[in-house]
Amino acid sequence: MRRSASTVRFIALVLVTAILTAVTACTQSAAPATTPATTTAPTTKPSAATSAKPVAPTGDPIKFGWTYDLTVNPDAGLGGKAGYDAAVDDINAAGGIMGRPVQVISYDDQGDVTKAQDNVKKLLYVDKADVILQLNPSSTLGTATLLTQEKKVNFQAYMVYASIYEDPAKYPYHFTTGTTSLNESREIAKYIVKTLGKTKVAMLVDNTAYGKMESDELTAALKELGVPQPLDIQQFALTDLDLTTQLKLEQSKGAEVLFFGQRGPIFNTFINNLNTMGWNIPVVGNMQFSYADWDKLQALPVAKNFAMLSSRFAVADSSGNVSQKTLDFVKKWKSKLPKPVTGNLTVPMLAYDSLWLLKAAIEKTGSTSGPELTKTLESMSEFRGPLIGESYPFRLSAKQHDATPLEGLTMVKVFPTYHDYFKLEASR
Repeated sequence: MRRSASTVRFIALVLVTAILTAVTACTQSAAPATTPATTTAPTTKPSAATSAKPVAPTGDPIKFGWTYDLTVNPDAGLGGKAGYDAAVDDINAAGGIMGRPVQVISYDDQGDVTKAQDNVKKLLYVDKADVILQLNPSSTLGTATLLTQEKKVNFQAYMVYASIYEDPAKYPYHFTTGTTSLNESREIAKYIVKTLGKTKVAMLVDNTAYGKMESDELTAALKELGVPQPLDIQQFALTDLDLTTQLKLEQSKGAEVLFFGQRGPIFNTFINNLNTMGWNIPVVGNMQFSYADWDKLQALPVAKNFAMLSSRFAVADSSGNVSQKTLDFVKKWKSKLPKPVTGNLTVPMLAYDSLWLLKAAIEKTGSTSGPELTKTLESMSEFRGPLIGESYPFRLSAKQHDATPLEGLTMVKVFPTYHDYFKLEASR
């Protein structure tokens, strides 16, 4: 009997299905039940689900020493300390450094230079700290010389540091996660000239060596961009209760933009005087601005005219977006704070990542010896930290001990939607 073509196709399909079923059954019986049919060579990198839990660190701790103002103007100090504390928890949970636990020994110097220097000596000679971390900026000149003599690495978690200390030939053991104050001035000058399109720049700086450094470096940075000199420079004492006289003088000279470079009570005086005058002039500042109490001050009409230097990793974008990794860090960081603080996330995040950088450097070196650790740090030209590495790498070399490249800097404005964050303001 002749079969139809459709019948032949049906019988063929049944036979093929039966053969495949038999082959599959043989394969499964020959191989263990837990082995996939498409097994390849085993991977050399275990998945997170199967990775062995890190061994708890043991032995003598790796000691990091730290001194800062935690009482007089405590926000920067408390914020930075909480960043270090968060890093200590995570590094110890990951097995410590060279299998040893990590410890940060902290002292409060209350903003006093003598106390800060005494604290460093205690950290070196009593506590036997392996590496010195954050120092009160005003005490650095005296301690930098001491640390050079003792051949101890000092790794500061600042966004900006005075250019005078960023001289590897003079201070070979001094490093910072940030950049130099001269680079800070260059970014501010670029914003003034290229973004705002202004050339009549008035400066209001304090009458200390710090204020002179600010005005000198901003003047030099403006000159690089074709502005021969500032329109005017006025000074004030940190204890002044009113700056109206200086502001009216700069207003009468036709200033188009103001630079101001301090924080604390004097900053509140400055912004309130501007507001009382009703002078809606663009105001630019350095990182000091970020420690103002913007939760309250942003309500002032003149606040919308303020822009300040910051870092790309610690700001929201123009739509208010913040990375999830940053949000997770903020939650952990806040849990370490003894009380709420003002200021942005720059120093806490730098503090956190700086300990991870030091962990990598110490483990690569095999010791905390100052000369050996310095050579290792100088070879770390592309280190991406857990937080900041999302935005840019730390870059160190024998000629550059400040780790943040220029592309890591930006200008920001107050961003009222997000507490702790500022709005990105393009400056390049």
